[in-house]
Amino acid sequence: MRVLVVTPWVPGPMRPRSLYLIERLAAEHEVTLVAATWSTEDERALESVPVHRRVGVRVGRLGGLARAGLAVWSRRSLQEAYVGSVRLRRTVQRVAEDTKPDAVMCNVLRTAGLADVTGARIRLIDLDEFRSEYYAQMADRGTTSLRRLLGHVESGRMARRERSIVSSFDAVLVSSAADLRPEAPNVHLVRSVHALSGSTDPGRRGGDGPDGPTVAFVGRMSYGANHDAACWFIDRVWPLLRQAHPGIRLEVVGDAPRRALRRRSADDVRIRGRVPTVAPYYRAAQVVVVPVRMATGVQMKMIEAMSLGVPTVVSPVVARGAGVEHLRETLVADLPSEWAAHVSRLISDPRTAAEIADRARDWHARQHGRDAVSNQLRAALASVDGWAAG
Repeated sequence: MRVLVVTPWVPGPMRPRSLYLIERLAAEHEVTLVAATWSTEDERALESVPVHRRVGVRVGRLGGLARAGLAVWSRRSLQEAYVGSVRLRRTVQRVAEDTKPDAVMCNVLRTAGLADVTGARIRLIDLDEFRSEYYAQMADRGTTSLRRLLGHVESGRMARRERSIVSSFDAVLVSSAADLRPEAPNVHLVRSVHALSGSTDPGRRGGDGPDGPTVAFVGRMSYGANHDAACWFIDRVWPLLRQAHPGIRLEVVGDAPRRALRRRSADDVRIRGRVPTVAPYYRAAQVVVVPVRMATGVQMKMIEAMSLGVPTVVSPVVARGAGVEHLRETLVADLPSEWAAHVSRLISDPRTAAEIADRARDWHARQHGRDAVSNQLRAALASVDGWAAG
């Protein structure tokens, strides 16, 4: 089959889900990719995506902000407006006229409207998650009045768009079982792989460093939910752990930490920023924490830790999105006292830590391993009328 894939970014190590799904499609079908590019680096990275044909469309961030600003006065999702340039739409239409695709696959809600101009008889979308729930959480718990206002505006618009997508696409892929909808049989669970290498080998589990145990929180710190989580954990939980475990150290690892987070750096709190690879920080930790309080879908930072055999403590919203259970694949904490108690338990009780890590690694292989995800994608596509395997 001829498949046209449209993405709002260049699939790659920073977007491993997009890249893996495209690789699986390209292994059996003739795939043409139209991707929005945001930098010269993106344009170079596009050349390495393993598809039959690649077309990049440069999209400016200032133009995206202008389109989103204008959309405030409409009923359109700001996320969709941000990427929805006339140039991108015309390019998708032109490429579709040239390739005459049997199917189009859009990547997340941002590109959903571009399916309309392709003429493809089969319409697929990797929604990944129903993102409107995140904006609803932001409206309720945003840290500033502006963020709460943005959440209020975008949650309703995005929810309406998501309902429209479910009713108009032949297959909708989501990464979390929490997003399955019994009333919508065209919504399919296809979990995400991650970009860490060596995930089937747990390697050395973290132990006490020269001064004491290490706790790690890994994530893109420019992202508001991660920034909020890191600051909250340092302010509310870390003093309890510092008192209980003299010499304990926290490693906060992730791209572009904001000034407010960098100011929280201390002798026992290291704000690392961007690093070449995060795997060594996972491996060196006794415990990985995911204290994210606003989230939808599956938090890949938890999945990465599980794949490497590192025990985790996560928030209730993170556990719910992934579908993991307290005292089975992870420990779940809400209040600061619970966080401190659960992290302390994994530090002080190596047997419990090892049992949880082993169960989590087995769960990861069954649910998020590459063969498992490939089978999930194959089953989802097989359910679509008219879809033919390569």
